[in-house]
Amino acid sequence: MAAKPELESDDPEEDSPYPEVRASVSNTDDPDMPCLTFRAVFLSLVIGLVFNAANTFFYLRYPAAYLTSPTIVLTGYLGGKALEKLLPIRSWEIAGHEFSLNPGPFNVKEHTIIFLAGGISLDTGPAPWGLAAVIVWDKMYHQKLREGFSYLFLLSAQLMGLGLAGMASSLFVQRADAIWPQNLSICAMLNTLHAGDDAEGYFIGPSRLRLFATVVPLAGLWTFLPGYLFTAVSYFSVICWIWPNKVVVNQIFGTVNGLGMSFITLDWSQIAYIGSPLTMPFWAQVHVFGAFVVFYWVLLPILYYTNVWESAHMPIMGTGGYDRFAQPYDVNRVLDLQTLRLNQTAYDDYSPLYLPISFAMTYTLAWTIPPALLMQTLLIFGPVAYRALRGRPKPGDYVTDIHAKLMKRYPAVPLWWHGAAFIVGVGLAIGAALFQPSLHIPLAAVFLAIALAIVWIIPDCYIAASTGMSVAINLLVQTIPGVLWQGEPLTNMVFKVFCIMTMSNGGVFVKGFKLGHYMKIPPKYTFFAQFAGILLGNAWQIYIKERLGLIGPTRQFGKGAIYYGPPFAAFVGATLPLLVWIWNRRYPFTFMRKFNVAVALNGPTGVPPATGINYSSWFLTGVIFRK
Repeated sequence: MAAKPELESDDPEEDSPYPEVRASVSNTDDPDMPCLTFRAVFLSLVIGLVFNAANTFFYLRYPAAYLTSPTIVLTGYLGGKALEKLLPIRSWEIAGHEFSLNPGPFNVKEHTIIFLAGGISLDTGPAPWGLAAVIVWDKMYHQKLREGFSYLFLLSAQLMGLGLAGMASSLFVQRADAIWPQNLSICAMLNTLHAGDDAEGYFIGPSRLRLFATVVPLAGLWTFLPGYLFTAVSYFSVICWIWPNKVVVNQIFGTVNGLGMSFITLDWSQIAYIGSPLTMPFWAQVHVFGAFVVFYWVLLPILYYTNVWESAHMPIMGTGGYDRFAQPYDVNRVLDLQTLRLNQTAYDDYSPLYLPISFAMTYTLAWTIPPALLMQTLLIFGPVAYRALRGRPKPGDYVTDIHAKLMKRYPAVPLWWHGAAFIVGVGLAIGAALFQPSLHIPLAAVFLAIALAIVWIIPDCYIAASTGMSVAINLLVQTIPGVLWQGEPLTNMVFKVFCIMTMSNGGVFVKGFKLGHYMKIPPKYTFFAQFAGILLGNAWQIYIKERLGLIGPTRQFGKGAIYYGPPFAAFVGATLPLLVWIWNRRYPFTFMRKFNVAVALNGPTGVPPATGINYSSWFLTGVIFRK
C-alpha cells in the first residue's frame, strides 16, 4: 500500500534553529508511512547476525578491520529495495489488523528501524567490552565459561544501559540544542538515499543520490592507494625521508612511532582516525587540537628529553607497557596461574611496568578528565538537569523545535519499560557474581560499578550530545577496583564491564532515541528496535586489554612508585572548571565564556595509538570544510 503524501508542519518555514540540523534533517513527517514492517524486521535480523559474525571474526585477528554504521545504511538500502521488488504485493487481515509483506516502496522509516536494530551500536567499535573480557578470561586466565553464562553476563550491562537511557533521554532527546552531531551524517545518508531527484528546478547537475552513488565507489577504490599500493601518501613524512637516520628528527616528525608534527596526508583513514572532522562542531575541534598541541607537541618533548619518569630509554610514542629492559611487558611472568593473582616475588625479580611518555601523558590527562567533566556538568548543566528530572523546568532551560512538535503525536516510552530493563540487568549482574565464584566478583564491586555508571551517564551524554565525543573515564574505573581489590585482575575487568559498558551503552541508546526523534520514528518502535539489537548481541566497544588489573595501581601510581605524580592531576581537573566558571561570572563577555575544560582535556586522549598526523590532518580538514 503506497504511503500518503508527506504531511508538513503548520508553518512550512519552521525548522531547527541550528543550521547543521536544518541541512541534514527533514522538518516534515508522514505519520501514516509504514515503519515496523516485515521487511524492516527481516533485514534487521539478517544484517544484525551477519555483521556481528563478521566483526567478531575480524576482531580476533590483526589488523582488525570492522564494518561500520554507514555500511549498515547502504546494505539496508540495497536489501530493502530488493525486497520491494521480490516480495508479493498482497495483504492479509490478522486479528483485525491489515498485514502485508510488501506495503509499498521501501521508505526512510523502515530504513531507520533497520539501522537502529542492526547498526547504531557499530559506531562504538567492533566488539563489546564484555565480549573481550570473556575472551581474556578464556585465553589468558584459562577460565572457560559456558555460553549461556557469557551471553547473560553481556546482556546484563546492555539492559542496565537501556534502563539508564530512560533517565538521560528526558534530558537529551527533546532539547533542540542536544544535536548529537554523529546522528546528522546518518540522517543525511538516509534522507539522500530516499530523496530521489533534487526538488529545486534550477539545480543543474546530478541528483544527490547519483552523486552519492558515484562518490562512494570512487572513495572505496582510493583507499587502496594509500592503504596498499603506495603507503607513502598515508605517512607523508617528508622531513624523515630527507634525514632517515636522525633519531630526534624521526621522533619529532615521524608519523608512526613519532609525534607526527605534520599536516599532510592523502589517506582518509588517517584523517578520520579519531573521528570524522565533518561531523564534530568546529568549536570542539579547536578545543581538541589546541589541547593536543599544548600537551603533546610542546610539553611532551620537554618531559621526554629531560627523562621525566625514566622515559628517555623507551620509544617516545608507544601503545603498550615496557619492562626495565625496554621490551614489551610480559604479564605472564608475574601471573600466578594457580590463584590468578599477582606473584609478588616474580614481580620483584622481573620489573615494574614502564609507560612510554606518550602513554604517561595520556594517563595524566585521564586523571583530570573525570573530575573536570563532573564539575563542568554540575556547574553548567546541573541546575537545568535537576529541574528537568524533578519535572519543574524554568522557561529558557531548553528550546524545542519543529522536530519535538512533530513527535508529540507519538506516545512516549513508559518509564517503567526502562525501569524493568534496568532491574533485570541488575539481577543478571548479581547472578554473575553469585554463580561464577571463579571470577572473584564481590557483590560490593557490582553495586559500586553500577552506581558509578548512574553518576556518569548524564555527563557522558552532555558531552556526546554537543560534540559527538565519548568521554574517557577508563583510568578512574580501573583504578578504583585496583585499589579496593588489589591483585584481582578478574574483579577489575568485571567492574570495568559493569561500569563502562553500562554507561557507554546507555549513551548509545540515547543517541538512538535522538536519531529516531530526527527521523520521526515512534519512540516505542525505537525502543523495540534497540532492544532487539541487544538480544542479537550487537557489537559495542572494543575492550582495552587490561594490564593494570593484575599489577595494581598502587604499584604504579602509589607513593614511591614511578608515576606517583599523575593522580594528583585529578585535583587540577576538578579545579579548572570551577576557576573558569568563576571567571565567567566575573567577566561574562570574554572569550573564556566559550571555553569547555572537559572537552579540551578529553580530546587528546586518543594518543596512543593516534599520533600527531591524525590530529593535525583532522583539524586541517575541519578548517577547510568549516562553514
